[in-house]
Amino acid sequence: MIAGWIQAMCAVLDTPAVPWQQVASALTTLEYVVHMYVLQRQAPLYERTQLPPALAPYVNARDFAERQQASRAAVRWEMITYTGRYALTMLRIVLLANAQAWTWAGRLVPHSEVRRTLVYVLVLAAFFVPFEQLVKASELYMAQRQSSPASLAPWRTHLRDFFIMLPFRVLLSLAVVACGVSLAHYAGEMLPAYIIALGAVYIVFVSFVYPRAVRPFFDQPVVLDSGALYTRAQAVAAKLRFPLEHVFLATQNSSDGGAYCFGSRTFCVVVLDRLASDAEIEAVLARAMVPWTLRHPRTLTLCAAVPRALWVLGMALLVQNASLARAFGLEDVPRLVGWHLAACIVQPLVALARFAAHILQHRLCLEADAHAVRLEPKPGSLVRAIATLGVEHLLMASAYDDALYSAYERDTPTPTQRIMALAT
Repeated sequence: MIAGWIQAMCAVLDTPAVPWQQVASALTTLEYVVHMYVLQRQAPLYERTQLPPALAPYVNARDFAERQQASRAAVRWEMITYTGRYALTMLRIVLLANAQAWTWAGRLVPHSEVRRTLVYVLVLAAFFVPFEQLVKASELYMAQRQSSPASLAPWRTHLRDFFIMLPFRVLLSLAVVACGVSLAHYAGEMLPAYIIALGAVYIVFVSFVYPRAVRPFFDQPVVLDSGALYTRAQAVAAKLRFPLEHVFLATQNSSDGGAYCFGSRTFCVVVLDRLASDAEIEAVLARAMVPWTLRHPRTLTLCAAVPRALWVLGMALLVQNASLARAFGLEDVPRLVGWHLAACIVQPLVALARFAAHILQHRLCLEADAHAVRLEPKPGSLVRAIATLGVEHLLMASAYDDALYSAYERDTPTPTQRIMALAT
């Protein structure tokens, strides 16, 4: 029954009346305009090199000023590289590059679909080398410059290492493509149903199974049934009327602010052993429990699941769309080419949906911070805990980050944003 519904939806979308090439161009341009808009909002904020008072206890003023200058250069370079990537994508759409690559691959390897697909990947890449690889190398270089400037290699060294590893990445890509094409050949007309089924399994695992069953196992927590930490956790839960069942102590690093909860009706809290101050530990415990009392986890899970579900559904419905293939110069629908064409439509939609989800996630995070502050035992405990846990990230983004830019780039606010929000 479900497979029949999927095939019916595919048939509805498989109509010559839809101008697929224009749709792909419009969506790609819309994503580019939104991205450039948020970059334009952020770039002037890097001109501010004066350290905000809220960060003065945790960040050196000179380091902050240098970081602002480096970030200003990085965001300008991001505008250039993203414009270059947009131009490449539009050239692929306008010049029907996928169809041309498939035609050339057919002339070189006419008798085997798998071999023709592998040659198609190489020919398509050859159309845009070296410019596309230079853009990718630049993006990786600037990402490293943002995350770990102290260990940054010179540009020439980075470029040399990038191209040395390029053949290995190509071979890995070809292996993945061969496996995917074989699976698609096995699925046949049921490929959309297979994509949705596998995507649903992945979404359920990432959204529900991993945080509740898998992650606590990797954190290797120790069960606490007594002691000061156990008593504090139970006291905080009592204040919030939170049905806390178990308390665990783990030593793994985490991006969840020192503690996190999991469960459905009764809950467990895992505290990461990274804070020395009792007041900070209690503030972090309250921050971990507050989202559950505010009913945030369901909304956050939905925010994370919607873009993934949109990607899975869009790819499933368009991967064998014959009218989409004809709009891009193909008489049939080769499996990998159909995947690439579907991605031209789906990826911009997913990027915009993820942006909207991030905006809501940021608002909920800051709301939970504001609520947790009312429960901290000493003023400023949560701020100090955020600084302690995120000290290596305090300079990863400007203290003057624009809200839209931050939401476009990441799913949660940075430590600097959280500290600045609590200071106002």
